[in-house]
Amino acid sequence: QGFERVTACSNGVGFVSGEARADFGTLGVTARAASSLPASQAIVQFTVAELDDTVTFTSSNPGETSTSVALNLHLTGQFSNSGFTGGTLESAGQFGSAQFQFVLSQGSTPTSLIGLSFISGVLNAPAGQTDARLRTASVVVPLGVPVQLRMTLKARSFSVGQGNFAHTEFGDTFGLPLDSNAFELTPGVTANSGTWLVDNRRVSAVPEPATWAVMLAGLAAVAGAARRRRG
Repeated sequence: QGFERVTACSNGVGFVSGEARADFGTLGVTARAASSLPASQAIVQFTVAELDDTVTFTSSNPGETSTSVALNLHLTGQFSNSGFTGGTLESAGQFGSAQFQFVLSQGSTPTSLIGLSFISGVLNAPAGQTDARLRTASVVVPLGVPVQLRMTLKARSFSVGQGNFAHTEFGDTFGLPLDSNAFELTPGVTANSGTWLVDNRRVSAVPEPATWAVMLAGLAAVAGAARRRRG
């Protein structure tokens, strides 16, 4: 089950907005804060997204009851700001017995990584951009039994002073990569999680049977109308 939420508020001192989404192995958050008065009061926006799902691993090797697995993650987004402002992005997660977290702060390096390895890309560059591949430590998980996958993503932006703003824009993707394997698996092992993960790759949502029936009925109606026009 996924969700997408949008919030916005203006109170005469400034404007804040945020979006949060979670679906099919990914999270996304944005937090925007803009000041409109020359006051000392800070304008702050917090946004949180959560994912709680399971993945089941199976093996073609008879006799195996467990396997070693590492989780691959892709993080992309951008910090931007002007004046006395700032932003942070935090994440915490659990995959099987492995726990992991990171903290990115606007304009601050190095980034804090705990239980995660930086594999490739750009992570919190001086200009604020991130497009990075991360990986958890390898853990031993049982075969044929659902393994818990939990992740949270939190964005925070604050702004003080007229005309200043802070944007923490990580609404695109944090989660399983789209263009490469979601897990580091041993030969013969397959990962599957319903409609969003098949054979270790993420896929789009698969319509429920009732949805397929409605779609097919609509197609039949269109075909029937076309036949009547031709007659």
